[in-house]
This record gives sequence, C-alpha cells and structure tokens, in this order.
Amino acid sequence: MMRSKNSKYAGGFTLIEIGIVAVITVTMATVSFLSISRYARKHSLKNAVNEIVAVVRDAQQRSITQENGTNWGVRFINAVTNPRYRYQLISCEVCGSPNIVKTYGLRNGIEFSDPASGVTKDIFFAAVSGKPSSTQQVVLYASFDPLEIHTIIMEQIGVVRISTGMAYVTPSYLTPPYGYPTPYGTPYN
Repeated sequence: MMRSKNSKYAGGFTLIEIGIVAVITVTMATVSFLSISRYARKHSLKNAVNEIVAVVRDAQQRSITQENGTNWGVRFINAVTNPRYRYQLISCEVCGSPNIVKTYGLRNGIEFSDPASGVTKDIFFAAVSGKPSSTQQVVLYASFDPLEIHTIIMEQIGVVRISTGMAYVTPSYLTPPYGYPTPYGTPYN
C-alpha cells in the first residue's frame, strides 16, 4: 500500500517491534547455547571413559602378545596435588617398579571417584590370557554433574565393560543408625 508524503506514519519498524525481535533472538540464542554446552559436557565424560578403555585394552593386548617379554597394565592416579587425575600405560618385568610407557591426563572437569583421593591403583594383566588377577573397577564422574557416573569394570574373566548410571546419595537424616545408607558412587546397570 502506498502512502502519501503527508501520511502521519512513515515506513519502517517501531522501537517496540525491534525490541520484541531482539528479545526473541536473545532468548533463542541462550537456549541453543545452553543445550549445546550441556551436550558437549555430557559427551566429555563419555569420551574420557572411551579413551581410558582404549588404553586398558591396549595394555591387555600387549600382555596377551607378551610384547617385550613384560607384564602390562594401567596405573590410575588420583593425586592430592596437580595434575590430580591421570592414568599411565605401564610395563614391568618384575612388578616392584613399573616402567611408565605413556602418561595421559583426564579431560577438564572429569574426576576419579575410585581410586579415591590420594590413592594410586595399578591393574596388571596376565600374560597370554590378558586377565587381571581379580575384578577391578575405576569410577569416573564429571565435576559439573557429580551424580552421573561411569564405571570401567575389568572382570577377572578378561572382559572390559562400561557401566553407566546415577550415584546414589543418602540424605543426612537417613544415615546410620536412623536408616539404610546407600554408598555414594555405586553404579546400577
């Protein structure tokens, strides 16, 4: 529709229309950003677990093939000082003092629950069979979502598997002797 020059309203948008569009755009951008960042953080834990499983299976395979005539394993370190969370591919002829083949760090925001703080856990695999001496586990969680945990289980039969779930947290009013405690960090399948 054509307006005359003397028309009370000139063409264009009003300040209110521009403000509404700006609010809608900012809202959509915020929701998109939050969704993408949550997705990326969730996959950070999953990727860290997959990286550790790859190193565990590498150590297991090296033990099966008896590479360099040594025993192979993985050391999990939950140190009190930085770098706190790391793991190492290790080998040894006599397992009193293992050789560190390679050191890996956990991704930012990913932490060990097992081994506990200040604890180092060595898991070695038997030559030829690739089995650990007993079933072992390593539990990881993300500091931004401590209730979601992933457990890497190295079974005595030689199977390496991942269990995911939620950590159980017992409210303080249910702790002994008043109720039934559920340990923090226990996964369910």
